[in-house]
Amino acid sequence: MAQSDKGILAAGVVLMDRGMDSSIDPRLLPENQAALLVNTTVRGGFPHNRPGWKKIELDWSDISDASTVVNGRFQGGAVFNPRTGLPQLLVSISGRQFRINAWTSGNTVQEITIPNDRNSNAMYQTWWKQAEDWMLMQDGNGRPIIYDGSSSRRSDIGEIPGGCMMEYGLGRVWVASPDRKQFIAGDLVGSSSGTASLNYRDAVLKVTENDFLNEGGSFAVPYDSGGITAIRTVTNLDSSLGQGPIEVFTTNGAFSVNAPFDRTTWKNLNYPIQTVSLLSPGATSQNSTTNINGDLWYRSLDGIRSFMLARRDFTQWGNLPVSQEVRIVTDYDTSWLLPYSSSVLFDNRYICTTSPRWNADRGVYHDSLAVMDFDIISTIGARVGPTFQPAWDGMWTGLSVFQLIQAEYNGENRCFAFVFKDGIIQLWELTLDGTADENGDGTYSRIQWRFQTKLYDFGTPNSLKRVERADIAPSDVQGTVDFAFAYRSDENPCWQDWTNANFTLCSTQSNCEPSDCWTPDTFQTS
Repeated sequence: MAQSDKGILAAGVVLMDRGMDSSIDPRLLPENQAALLVNTTVRGGFPHNRPGWKKIELDWSDISDASTVVNGRFQGGAVFNPRTGLPQLLVSISGRQFRINAWTSGNTVQEITIPNDRNSNAMYQTWWKQAEDWMLMQDGNGRPIIYDGSSSRRSDIGEIPGGCMMEYGLGRVWVASPDRKQFIAGDLVGSSSGTASLNYRDAVLKVTENDFLNEGGSFAVPYDSGGITAIRTVTNLDSSLGQGPIEVFTTNGAFSVNAPFDRTTWKNLNYPIQTVSLLSPGATSQNSTTNINGDLWYRSLDGIRSFMLARRDFTQWGNLPVSQEVRIVTDYDTSWLLPYSSSVLFDNRYICTTSPRWNADRGVYHDSLAVMDFDIISTIGARVGPTFQPAWDGMWTGLSVFQLIQAEYNGENRCFAFVFKDGIIQLWELTLDGTADENGDGTYSRIQWRFQTKLYDFGTPNSLKRVERADIAPSDVQGTVDFAFAYRSDENPCWQDWTNANFTLCSTQSNCEPSDCWTPDTFQTS
């Protein structure tokens, strides 16, 4: 009978469900974890390419100087959900505001700038927040813009003042001051400062209660905590009000504001209305502080952090970011550009912009995304099994992203990205399962993806070996796929191309000749 060669040693990878970990030496990784993932996802256990992006072709016919707009400076965007009708995607470019009807087939763009009252073109960032029927937009320079779904106006005396980041929680609009050292709370929704015809909902736009300093006034953060960087509401299942406290983040921590609805009771409280809730590195950006399953995930100076985990580990040595596995991506981000980062929760993935780049004329864009997949912990088996942790899908590239925006309507979840591509501002959308990037003109770009396995010692770490062969069993091939291989030995920093191992597979997905289109064929993956 045939006998195997005793000198042959084998090792390899079958599953990669633990995702990526670049924080430790590759030789210490388990076999189901990668040292690097680029444009890859391990959802389902096996590595494959990330979902494709799709360009949204916008109709600029209503904008006479559209070419000037798309060559302008991106300042920020948000989704507005009117009480009735379709959502609207709003964006500020070079001090002007536009509405994109991305839920209609035409994707038309309309200008909603206040006539003869543009914002400053010199500002690089805007902050948006919807409160009841109105969208508020701040740029840290002058009074905010109030948009009601059809037209815009400037905030009036007695209404929300000028500032920076905002939040709508506990029935009030919370606004950080332009110097980011103080913040105020507006009037309570439904209070008498509103108008009866609107059921007093417009009270959220007012700040009349701040006339009484013992019941209103401003809150201040300690000077040495750094400036305010984000204001978010965290969920609280034990709160009789249905919401948890307002979390005010600074670069060096966070503060909880537990405010009752009735402002007249604030002066009589027996507990502090503002308490220190976090002393570890705080958030760097409003747009990258995202609510995830009762938690707040945020970008900090040392990576990506979880508010819940940071509080749990407050008295422990291990108060660390949750992004050590992708520190090869986050460690090289320019710290002073982190206030422009953004993140979303989409398709059960946390997606955060990384690799920011400054462009004085166009704004700040990001050349990569750090992606964590929660799919692995979304099963009963994961909840009762030995491990209960998500997996990092690593770094996704392909677009230079200004800002990520998540939206939901009628049960449909969508993820938009304003990007800098071909020298202009464009709008793209992340698909759920696209196998290629759609360029918007009927053409597709194949996704270049790669992964780096752990370092294998083949069970004999101190013996010399020679690479003889590698076996690969690809599945779900769609279209033309080129395979390329490289390897490195021991501590060699340079990769060696294994050119004689490269090959190409093709699984036909479309008709190649026009004449074939007369007879429909059935195509499938192989």
